[in-house]
Formats: sequence, C-alpha cells, structure tokens
Amino acid sequence: MSRRRYSEFTMYESDKLKLNAAFACFRQLGLVARQNFYCCGGCAGAAIADQLGTKFTKLWETRGPVATKRAYDKVTGCVFYHQQDAARLRDAGQLYLSYGSVDSTEAGEIGLPTLEVGKRIVEVLKTLGLRYKWDGTESDRIMVDFRDPEKVARREREDAERAARWAQQDADAKLRQVFGGPPTVTADENDD
Repeated sequence: MSRRRYSEFTMYESDKLKLNAAFACFRQLGLVARQNFYCCGGCAGAAIADQLGTKFTKLWETRGPVATKRAYDKVTGCVFYHQQDAARLRDAGQLYLSYGSVDSTEAGEIGLPTLEVGKRIVEVLKTLGLRYKWDGTESDRIMVDFRDPEKVARREREDAERAARWAQQDADAKLRQVFGGPPTVTADENDD
C-alpha cells in the first residue's frame, strides 16, 4: 500500500480523544498501556518486561514481599503500539495494538493469558465506539481502524472496477496478439 493512496487521511480530534480514553481504561483494568512506545514491537515488549521486573525488584527491596505480591496481582497484562505503528496510523489511518501477558526475567509471567487480555481490550474499544478488526486469536494483533468507512468502501469499489478494467485490457491485448484483435460479432451471427 503506497503512502500516496491514503495521504488524505486525517485523524479527527474526537478519535484522538477516544484513543487516549481507551488507554486510560486499559490502565484502569491493570494493563501496562503504552502509546508510541519504542521503535518496534520487540524493543517495546522487552522494555515493558524490564520496567516491570525492575519495579518489582525495587518494591521487594523497599517494601517487602506482601507489597510486591499486591502490586504483581494488579498487573493483568500489557497493551502498546510502537513508533512504526504510529507512523502507519498517520499514513493509513490504521493502528495495530500489541497485547498479552508480560514475560519478565525477574518476575516470570505476569498477567492474564494473552487471549483474555485481547478480549478485555476489544471490550474497551467496543464500549468507546472505536472500530476494530481482530480474529479472536492470540497470534493476531488488534487493528483499530480510524479511516472513514464511506471512503474505504468507495476506494474498494474503485479498486475492483480498476482491476476489472485491467483484466479486460489484458484479455483484449492477448486476443489482439493471437487473432489480430478481439472477435467481432456480425449482424448475421446475432440473428441465430
């Protein structure tokens, strides 16, 4: 998909507010929620795991195991989008969210199973009226679609019409190559 194709995309202020509200809700649900966080998914996921591991280690050292256990139990997982995702949002109007439990070297697996985290995320998106696409599996990132549905439908129709024209032009070119031109129907042949 070229950048030029969706260059007319503009994210409305109301969508920005909804996205920020979604991340506030994620935090209330106990998710570590980060926006435009690090360069890519690998770096962002590792940074969240390191931050939580460091947080729990310091908490253990300063406040002991009971306080650490309470804080640990409040974390239900993580959700984030990274800088590459933010660039796609600016260019194409689609934002992909990464999510799941957190695998920390110091603290081990933190949070709910990945699929349960995904379900909580889409429930928030649905509640806020944000359009999303997710196949319901833990291997699929959740895509939040900020594009205008009418423009998307129009572009899809235009793309289908263009593809049909190209296919017809290709067929005509092949017929010209083989037969010297497309077959013509004479008036006599139509009378049958």
